[in-house]
Amino acid sequence: MAVPGHADRVRRFVRVLASVAVGDGEYARLKDPAYLELLAAVTTVYDIGLLVILPVAVMKPCRLDADETAVVRGHTTTGSEVRVGLAAGNPSGLAALSIAAEVVRSHHQRWDGTGYPDGSLGSAIPLSGRVVAVVSVYEAMRSSRPYRRPFSHTRAVRFIAAESGSQFDPALQAAFVASAVEFDKVCHVSMK
Repeated sequence: MAVPGHADRVRRFVRVLASVAVGDGEYARLKDPAYLELLAAVTTVYDIGLLVILPVAVMKPCRLDADETAVVRGHTTTGSEVRVGLAAGNPSGLAALSIAAEVVRSHHQRWDGTGYPDGSLGSAIPLSGRVVAVVSVYEAMRSSRPYRRPFSHTRAVRFIAAESGSQFDPALQAAFVASAVEFDKVCHVSMK
């Protein structure tokens, strides 16, 4: 589903989040300009696997049944497999395609291990996927859908703040809260 300004917003959200995130340990990668540019670029395709799902399931205006939910959840593995396949045939783009595959597969993982497709827990989830988890939830909440109006910035911030340690990496959730005003600015500029 094409949402106007989506690609620009998610790239900008990644940069904002990285600028405020702690700069030590594994998070130091978010301060590396080359890694950050790759991550920002590939973030725009985190839901590429949705292209293989029936539009009726993605655009359904009410709750999905168990079979439809299973199909939609498959977008993470399908999209990742496409990216891995592309990486195998394109050695010069291996770094970008590898990070893209990582993001596509892991952006629905949850810090507490209850996410999908792998049920990875905590720092076992790739950093790129943890960043995109925060960014994609904020983007989804602030964008309109066929079945609902966009949420307010305040509601989105409250939700993400409340999910620290369960859905989101606590360090990245704290960086989000610290940079929430900047996230809102990105939305206001992009959604005009």
